[in-house]
Amino acid sequence: YSLSNGDDSLRPQLVVTYDDSNDELRSAIEAAKAIDDAMYEISQDPNVAAPAKDADGNDIDGVYLANRISLKSSVALPTYDGATVTWESTNPAVSDDGTVTPPSYTEGTAYGELTATITVGETTLTRTYNAKVNALPPTETEFLELVARDFAEEYTGDKFFADFTLPKTYEVEGQTINATYTSNNSAISI
Repeated sequence: YSLSNGDDSLRPQLVVTYDDSNDELRSAIEAAKAIDDAMYEISQDPNVAAPAKDADGNDIDGVYLANRISLKSSVALPTYDGATVTWESTNPAVSDDGTVTPPSYTEGTAYGELTATITVGETTLTRTYNAKVNALPPTETEFLELVARDFAEEYTGDKFFADFTLPKTYEVEGQTINATYTSNNSAISI
């Protein structure tokens, strides 16, 4: 295969040579390619796991750039008839069985690896995928903390020594909140 990232000066060659008479190895390679195809389908963001292209710009069946996937919900990790496939995850948001628990907004996006160990007879191959799980949107409490932080950053210093207008709405992380204000200081009118 010839892989290309669009820049002809950077065209690495991927050459796989193996003893075609080794049925176990051939079966394990077929299983690995099928797992690659399935993981591409599982990726819930098709822009993350893109098929590699040959020199003519055609998809190379079973070869994906960087083996990246993005998950939003739990998935059935692929298996392959005739092979034993076990999974291991280093991503804190993805369990070894494909259960996805998105991190909270404050924890942020979770990154890690999902590794498939594919065994046919005495032959074992591994396939590793970089797995990303986006954080959940902010909870009401997290959202209000963001608004308070933005307010504190905006209204400090000299602004409190002159008249100014407080905003009626805030937009944070694509969400809008209506604001009302009160003061327990009689010198401040709102």
